[in-house]
Amino acid sequence: MKQLTFIIFIFFAIVTKGQESNGYEIRGTMLNAEGKQLYLTQRGNGMKSDSKVILLDSCVVHNEEFYLHGRVNETNYYSILIKNGKGWKPFILDNNSKLTFSGNADAIWEAKVSGSIDNKLSDSLSFVLNPLIRKNNQIVDSISKANEQKDTIKAQRFKSQYELLKKEQLSVRLAFIQKYPNCFESLNQLSIVSQSIDKEHSRNIFNSLSANLRQHSIGKEIQYQLFEIDKLTTQPLTFSQPDSTGKIVNIESLRGKYLLVDFWASWCGPCRAENLNLKKVYESYKSKGFEIIAVSLDTKKENWLNAIKKDNLNWIQVSDLKGWENDVAKKYGITSIPSNFLLDKNGKILAINLRGEELLKKLIEIYK
Repeated sequence: MKQLTFIIFIFFAIVTKGQESNGYEIRGTMLNAEGKQLYLTQRGNGMKSDSKVILLDSCVVHNEEFYLHGRVNETNYYSILIKNGKGWKPFILDNNSKLTFSGNADAIWEAKVSGSIDNKLSDSLSFVLNPLIRKNNQIVDSISKANEQKDTIKAQRFKSQYELLKKEQLSVRLAFIQKYPNCFESLNQLSIVSQSIDKEHSRNIFNSLSANLRQHSIGKEIQYQLFEIDKLTTQPLTFSQPDSTGKIVNIESLRGKYLLVDFWASWCGPCRAENLNLKKVYESYKSKGFEIIAVSLDTKKENWLNAIKKDNLNWIQVSDLKGWENDVAKKYGITSIPSNFLLDKNGKILAINLRGEELLKKLIEIYK
């Protein structure tokens, strides 16, 4: 009897293993897309809007229905979109996923995806975060308009509101990670919050995640940023990139000055809002030997140059126009913007991500 039980156990283990390796299945309905090509895609750098789109699978919508089946390299965010359509719908997918998709091609981003706990948890987080993000975006627009009107008092008032909303978002994200350490979305959220909290706190959160998440490719990237990047940043920063005219700028040529290395992009609303603070700081301390070198994560030169002109930025601007694959950003673990390093006269990091009043206080301390 024991032998029979063992054989049955092995049989079910084999069957289960086979089922787990069958790959994903997505059964869906799509309105207003009859006869159109539908794609399953992945973005080369997560869900960042400027990331390169990688096509993984496709089918034609027939009788308002579609079916996708295949394998993916790992659990991650993937998206469904319609050829020549507007927008996309991101969701979490792995090789055990059996998902149901219900959408309308005219507003595909509003589609419903069911069939997995991870997607349900991710949706619950989005339900709380999205209103805060929308409100933040409105404030960023208000800051830009105030800047155009040269109304610094109004701009600063909006900036204060923006900072309060950022803190509220941070609290929501941290609570989610703490409650769901096994959910893939927690890994995504850690990559966001680690830019806003101290490194020791980030390390503790990382260590609280499940082993599967820590061993994921994104987990390994975060681990590198939290535990290994310090080895690079204890040495003087070294890099060179072309400026807006194509001339190569070597950061070592700026030794002897306190230097802010600022990572930004033309499409980044918070970066553009932060430019107001940087302009004030630069005007106050340039004559004392303070310099800024801005590294853009743009991919289109025209957009980059237009933003420089519109924001009236008169400090050093460089970019290799590789977006999130920017060599400097990758080398120093930049995963969100705005981000910055304040360097001493020898090129070593004094502080990270100082903005607004914090940056001003630090410079007052340096130049007192």
